Amino acid sequence: MEENQTKSPQQPLLHYWGNTPEQEYYNLQGIKSTKSFFTSPRGLKLFTRSWVPSTPTPPHGVIFMIHGYGNDISWTFQATPIHLAKNGFACFALDLEGHGQSQGKMTIESQMMDATTSMGANNITTSSRTNAPPTMAPAKKPEKFSGIDFKR
Repeated sequence: MEENQTKSPQQPLLHYWGNTPEQEYYNLQGIKSTKSFFTSPRGLKLFTRSWVPSTPTPPHGVIFMIHGYGNDISWTFQATPIHLAKNGFACFALDLEGHGQSQGKMTIESQMMDATTSMGANNITTSSRTNAPPTMAPAKKPEKFSGIDFKR
């Protein structure tokens, strides 16, 4: 006897982790995340995100991340800052010009120009802190970088 098995079309995932809503997923991970836009010195709106620990203690450090060419900060890129935030680090990133939700044309020249001029003229971690929790007070600068200790 044959069974009439019809497969329903598979729905695309909303996020790389599945279809759990973003804020619910971040809460389950013990972190907070924000999204915002800022205007670059060239007048383009650039999309930014932050991932910070939900704990009341200050973060172990602040990390600014930039994605590779052809990528953006809203899909699998998030795995790294989520992992770092779960381990006590505050992470910030932006979609480079022409990538993800940022305005502009995607070219290697504009990507490098945008990254250097935007970071030099506008401290992204300061502008992203506007939406971050109060635990983002400036951390004491260590005398010497000794690596990241995930076992704390």
